[in-house]
Amino acid sequence: TLTVTIYDLDNSNKISVGDDLFINYSNCKKDNINVSGDFAISVREAKGNDIGRFDTGTDWLLTLSIDIDSLTITNENKALSADGSIIVSLQFDAISASLETNIKSNALTLNDGSNTTLSNTDISQLINLAVAPSSYTLIIDAMDVTSSKHNGTVSAKTQASPLVGIESLNINEFFIDLQLPESGELNIAGYNSNANISIMPGDMVTINVDTNGDLIADDMILSTWSDINH
Repeated sequence: TLTVTIYDLDNSNKISVGDDLFINYSNCKKDNINVSGDFAISVREAKGNDIGRFDTGTDWLLTLSIDIDSLTITNENKALSADGSIIVSLQFDAISASLETNIKSNALTLNDGSNTTLSNTDISQLINLAVAPSSYTLIIDAMDVTSSKHNGTVSAKTQASPLVGIESLNINEFFIDLQLPESGELNIAGYNSNANISIMPGDMVTINVDTNGDLIADDMILSTWSDINH
């Protein structure tokens, strides 16, 4: 069953600070997928008269806190569980027809059998809604992933500038077509080995592999992002 509870703090029938939305999944089944768990969504900040609309010519800002409690999704013999919280901010500028989004989390745990944890996440997007599909910039300021199964950490780190990619977003179809990142660095650390992937402006990619964990590269692989992406 699915239970949705809405608390309109000021009885305004509009999105406003203090409003809450609670969603409970209790063995919800569709085809081979079973979902159980809870979402608690609270409005932290709300400015503007037409929040959520892009066709009224007015600016608006919405910030939500989302708490996830014991969410479990199973599909046949596979299972994924999630616990933790994230902050989502949406700001619409009517003049430029742009939507700026930001997702932050300091404690979000995903478990797929390897006990993987996402933490210290800060991801921003700037979406141009004037065209469809829309181009937008994705900036990853921080993202750490730890895995007890592999006893290591995967991090998306910034150098002089954040890892930036240009993507295409079709608002009507909710379709995202990933394009090439401009530049950035990805470090993958395992139990006794690690790899450093450097994406340079253009299409070149350098992969330095440390096979024994002594922090000295034992092999360097030169490739292109096009080959890796495919």
